[in-house]
Amino acid sequence: MAVWVGALGFPALVFIVGALLRLYRRAPQKCATDVFGLFVVFDAIVAGDPDPFLRFINSDAGPHDLFWAVFLLGFIATVVWVFCILDLEQKVVRAHTSYPISRRQFPFRPWITVWSVCTALIVTHFVLFTGRVAI
Repeated sequence: MAVWVGALGFPALVFIVGALLRLYRRAPQKCATDVFGLFVVFDAIVAGDPDPFLRFINSDAGPHDLFWAVFLLGFIATVVWVFCILDLEQKVVRAHTSYPISRRQFPFRPWITVWSVCTALIVTHFVLFTGRVAI
């Protein structure tokens, strides 16, 4: 039963929370924000059972060390995910609805902020699981 909660329950919870936050802010769905949601799910699954993932890390780290590493990454991904849904998505929507016919202004700062943090999380996970840095 615990496997089903981790495999289906938590991803469904993240999906529902994201949908409720978007309904609250009347925000559309954005690709980069959903990548953060995937990191939240992945980090929670790894933190829930770190033993199978230890073989991907070239380090003498134990399950406890991996748990805290992905817990920290998951916390950062959760904060960024909620911030993107509640704040940055609104700025992008406002920029697109302000100039519906001619795009005189591109919402560069919100756009580059979301994708920069997304890229940083991807690189951090890649570095962790390819053994480029020890825990």
